[in-house]
Amino acid sequence: MAKLKLSEVRADKKAFKDGVEIDHPVGGTFIIRSIKTREYIKKYERIKRQKYGRNSKKLDPVKERDILVEALVGTLLVGWKDIEDEKGKPIPYSDKFAYELLDGESPFMGFLEWVLEEAGADYNFRTYEAAQEKN
Repeated sequence: MAKLKLSEVRADKKAFKDGVEIDHPVGGTFIIRSIKTREYIKKYERIKRQKYGRNSKKLDPVKERDILVEALVGTLLVGWKDIEDEKGKPIPYSDKFAYELLDGESPFMGFLEWVLEEAGADYNFRTYEAAQEKN
C-alpha cells in the first residue's frame, strides 16, 4: 500500500480564500475559488431557502441550475483578466456580466461547467510544494 504524504493534500489557505488565476482554454484568465468555500455553500443554501422555502428539496434541474449560477457569482467566480468584447474593448469584472456568462441561456456554451470543474479541482488549491510534487 502506498504511503500518504500530507504535503500532497495540504490546501494553500490563500488560494482557497482568495482564489487562483486559471487560464481558460479559449482565452482569458479567470479568478476562481474552491467550491468548498463556506461563503459559496452558505449563499447557495440561503438562495434556495429564500426562493423555494420548504419545497427546495424537490426542485427541477432548471431551478437548481439557476440557484447554482446565482450562488457562483462573487463566491466562486470572483474576477477575470484579458476579457474583451467583440470590438476588442476590455470588459471589467462585474457580477452582472459574470451571471450572463454562467446563465443557462448564455451563448457561452460550457462556461458554467468549466468553472465548476476548476472550482472542484483540489489540485488548483494546494500548496506550491504539493503542486510541484504532483507534477
